[in-house]
Amino acid sequence: MYANIPVPEFSNSWLYNFKNRNDITSRVRHSEAASVDSAAEEEMKGIRLIIFQYKEEYCYNIDETALY
Repeated sequence: MYANIPVPEFSNSWLYNFKNRNDITSRVRHSEAASVDSAAEEEMKGIRLIIFQYKEEYCYNIDETALY
Protein backbone atom coordinates (compact mmCIF):
# COMPACT_ATOMS: atom_id res chain seq x y z
CA MET A 1 0.00 0.00 0.00
CA TYR A 2 2.84 2.39 0.81
CA ALA A 3 5.26 1.07 -1.81
CA ASN A 4 6.84 4.36 -2.86
CA ILE A 5 5.58 6.79 -0.23
CA PRO A 6 6.45 7.09 3.46
CA VAL A 7 4.02 5.74 6.04
CA PRO A 8 2.18 8.64 7.73
CA GLU A 9 2.76 9.27 11.44
CA PHE A 10 -0.28 9.80 13.63
CA SER A 11 -0.13 11.64 16.94
CA ASN A 12 -1.88 10.47 20.10
CA SER A 13 -4.32 13.38 19.88
CA TRP A 14 -5.22 12.42 16.30
CA LEU A 15 -5.94 8.85 17.42
CA TYR A 16 -7.94 10.05 20.43
CA ASN A 17 -10.11 12.32 18.26
CA PHE A 18 -10.55 9.61 15.61
CA LYS A 19 -11.81 7.16 18.24
CA ASN A 20 -14.22 9.76 19.63
CA ARG A 21 -15.59 10.65 16.18
CA ASN A 22 -16.19 6.99 15.31
CA ASP A 23 -17.40 5.90 18.77
CA ILE A 24 -14.61 3.35 19.19
CA THR A 25 -14.29 2.21 22.78
CA SER A 26 -12.91 -0.65 24.80
CA ARG A 27 -15.41 -2.50 26.97
CA VAL A 28 -14.84 -5.16 29.60
CA ARG A 29 -17.39 -7.97 29.58
CA HIS A 30 -18.83 -9.08 32.91
CA SER A 31 -20.87 -12.04 34.22
CA GLU A 32 -22.44 -14.24 31.51
CA ALA A 33 -21.03 -12.26 28.57
CA ALA A 34 -17.48 -12.87 29.79
CA SER A 35 -18.02 -16.61 30.21
CA VAL A 36 -18.78 -17.53 26.58
CA ASP A 37 -16.12 -19.79 25.07
CA SER A 38 -14.92 -19.49 21.48
CA ALA A 39 -16.51 -22.81 20.40
CA ALA A 40 -19.95 -21.48 21.33
CA GLU A 41 -19.32 -18.29 19.37
CA GLU A 42 -18.43 -20.28 16.24
CA GLU A 43 -21.54 -22.43 16.63
CA MET A 44 -23.72 -19.32 16.94
CA LYS A 45 -22.35 -17.98 13.65
CA GLY A 46 -23.68 -21.09 11.91
CA ILE A 47 -27.04 -20.81 13.65
CA ARG A 48 -27.36 -17.16 12.62
CA LEU A 49 -26.76 -18.08 8.98
CA ILE A 50 -29.64 -20.57 9.19
CA ILE A 51 -31.96 -18.13 10.97
CA PHE A 52 -31.41 -15.39 8.35
CA GLN A 53 -33.21 -17.63 5.85
CA TYR A 54 -36.51 -17.13 7.70
CA LYS A 55 -38.71 -14.09 8.25
CA GLU A 56 -38.21 -12.32 11.55
CA GLU A 57 -41.75 -13.09 12.78
CA TYR A 58 -40.95 -16.82 12.60
CA CYS A 59 -37.83 -16.61 14.82
CA TYR A 60 -38.18 -16.81 18.61
CA ASN A 61 -35.73 -16.29 21.46
CA ILE A 62 -36.00 -19.31 23.76
CA ASP A 63 -32.92 -18.50 25.80
CA GLU A 64 -34.71 -18.41 29.16
CA THR A 65 -38.00 -20.08 28.31
CA ALA A 66 -39.03 -22.92 30.62
CA LEU A 67 -40.08 -26.24 29.15
CA TYR A 68 -43.60 -27.38 30.02
